Amino acid sequence: MSERSKLPVSSGSTGAAARALLDAGLAALKRQEYGTAIAHLESLFRTPAERSVQLKARMGLVMAYEKSGNVQEAIALCQTLSNSSHVQTRRWAAKALAEIAQRHPEAAEPAAASAQSLEAPPAAARPASEDDLAAGLTHAPGSRSPSRPLRSPSHPPAASASSLPNDTAIAPVQTTPIDWRLAGRAQKWSPLPMVDRAGLWALGLGTAMALFALLRGLLLATFWLFNHTIARITFPVDLRYYSIYRDPAALVLLGLLGLAIALPWLMTLLLRRAYQMQPLAVDTLEQASPEAARVLKRIFGQQQRPLPKLELLPTDAPLLLTYGSLPRLSHLVLSRGLLAQLRDDEIAALVAGEIGHLQHWTAGVMSLVTLVGLLPYLLYRVLGQWGDSQRNAGLRALAMDGSLLGYGLFWLCRAVGLWFSRRRLFYSDRTSSNLTGNPNALSRALLKCSLGLSQAVAQQRQTSPLLESLELLMPVGIKTSLTLGSLYAQHPSPDLLQWDCQNPYRHWLSVSNAHPPLGDRLQHLSRYAQHWRLFPELDLPPAAPPRLSWKERRPLLLQASPYLGLGIGLAIALFLWLVGGVATQFNWRGLTWMWGDRTLLMGCGLLGFSFGTFVRINSFFRDIPRTAPTDLSLVELMQPPAPIPLPGQPLRLRGTLLGQRGICALPSQDLLLQCETGLIRLHHTHRFGPLGSLLAPGRHPSGLIGRPVTVTGWFRRGATPWIDVETIQTTQGAVCRSEHPLWSTLVAIAAALWGFHVILTGF
Repeated sequence: MSERSKLPVSSGSTGAAARALLDAGLAALKRQEYGTAIAHLESLFRTPAERSVQLKARMGLVMAYEKSGNVQEAIALCQTLSNSSHVQTRRWAAKALAEIAQRHPEAAEPAAASAQSLEAPPAAARPASEDDLAAGLTHAPGSRSPSRPLRSPSHPPAASASSLPNDTAIAPVQTTPIDWRLAGRAQKWSPLPMVDRAGLWALGLGTAMALFALLRGLLLATFWLFNHTIARITFPVDLRYYSIYRDPAALVLLGLLGLAIALPWLMTLLLRRAYQMQPLAVDTLEQASPEAARVLKRIFGQQQRPLPKLELLPTDAPLLLTYGSLPRLSHLVLSRGLLAQLRDDEIAALVAGEIGHLQHWTAGVMSLVTLVGLLPYLLYRVLGQWGDSQRNAGLRALAMDGSLLGYGLFWLCRAVGLWFSRRRLFYSDRTSSNLTGNPNALSRALLKCSLGLSQAVAQQRQTSPLLESLELLMPVGIKTSLTLGSLYAQHPSPDLLQWDCQNPYRHWLSVSNAHPPLGDRLQHLSRYAQHWRLFPELDLPPAAPPRLSWKERRPLLLQASPYLGLGIGLAIALFLWLVGGVATQFNWRGLTWMWGDRTLLMGCGLLGFSFGTFVRINSFFRDIPRTAPTDLSLVELMQPPAPIPLPGQPLRLRGTLLGQRGICALPSQDLLLQCETGLIRLHHTHRFGPLGSLLAPGRHPSGLIGRPVTVTGWFRRGATPWIDVETIQTTQGAVCRSEHPLWSTLVAIAAALWGFHVILTGF
């Protein structure tokens, strides 16, 4: 490691060293030694420094780049400064851009246009001397520098709020330019200590076995339904001869092996047909991120393997993913938004993380789970779009049934891979840091992906099918990015990540997410940076101790009471089995029936689940007073963060309803509220649960999409913040009710009755 990288993270000598580099760079700039000035000022960013020092160094680099003939770098850095949140910095950038445009009109046409669009018009252009600049830098306001602007992707212009009808206008969310710290990277580093991957591989094997068990169970249920249906049909033809009683295990195993073999080609075909994926040349990637191309060539060259096939998704959302059954047959997919919104080193850090999936042999299992889920998901989309175009009520109902069935199968397949998806990301983050020596770039990349995903949802006014169907393969999930990304764009503060870092229940409350809490990952990356004596990109709060007392666990137990009740019921059933076994040994005939009786297991489990659900209902759905807070800021709701979703904050919140339309909206998985401070997910439930969408599709809130509404409900803080809806009311008075408490009560009653029936009748 170099001597500079060995400096303490927060020592006073580090700040003095940064100021010395700044003074040396500005002195070289006065002497017109531009190469020396650039070397000193660029070296400053590899050491911790105050924001004011970093800002002065960037302003000095603008002049040094221009004088040394690197006009494009000067323009890019100047445009970066023009996005600062400080007015004086923007004015200085506007003036500098105008002067560069006068001196280099052939290279600075975009810069001149950008300067004219800034808040403060440029002052009268006059050539600025190095002395003037050095003098001005001593009084420049402090700021962290945002990342350099990259090529903006081409996309259709969004309709302005004024061009929309009054009942569909969306209040624009005001975003704050983020001043990224741009913390440095290690120049020479020793790899982080090796981590045992046996647990990861065991979890991957368990995921494959769970997928096999799921498909086998679905086929067994299908065979049972088929056999019982044809058993009742004896006229005019007796179909019982065609009953299926064979175990489908061999069929499922052969099917999964076939999918695994055909995975690279089948996945490529589906992505090109459904999402217009297209090949990406290595030269194109090298232009967008030279470091990413170098990392790919270096790693695969050392392993003497061919490079993964590069693909491009034409979407403005920043995402990338890797799929393939074997590393030699892998595909690396990047989006247009990723190449446009992230810096060179940030793209390289994400690509190195995808290489980590290949090195750990996790890409194959995750790709197979995604492919198996993608097939019914595409069925859900195709049938939903086809049903929306049908006028015949029977055909439309058939499309609704098939579409909901397809989404249900996709949801089950997705659930199989959630644990493995969350766990493997910690390993890939560690591998990315080892390969690049730049955990700070990966921290910025993950945050920028979160910002870009939430922005893509806001622009499209719904979650795109691409983001939903491929979430298991993405480095950052849409569910974890939705609220955090929209809030961080306005309030770029590490305090928003406090729940992710310090909540002792964060891992338990993330069981339904494909990605761990983002703050948890960023905290690991900060530790890697500190291990190499680097200043971390974010000042995150310290992690909470993992050990909890019994008193601290009680709220979580209440939150999980339905599932805890199920476990207690099963435990009681096993105890009764034990009593029956003892009774069998002593020939107590009145109790011997309990030994090995499966109906006890099922009945007691149902009764325990019912009891746990009743225990939680009153605490989960408190009465909403008429004086409930109105139009609270999402930032206020997120701070201080509640440890668990229970009991929830009653509120009324105004905003615009976003989400899917038509049949594809019936699962209610994409119901969002866009308010002035950000985006938040809504949970709407019919009194009859998922079947309610089929019984009364006209009462679904998708009919209010795009309209300003007032939502009444309970805000819940979990790994994904959400609002349990009570009512959604438009400005015209139309009301759509959600009946989650009633549905939970009906489920609890049904489970109790079913449990008693099973125990008493033995069926």
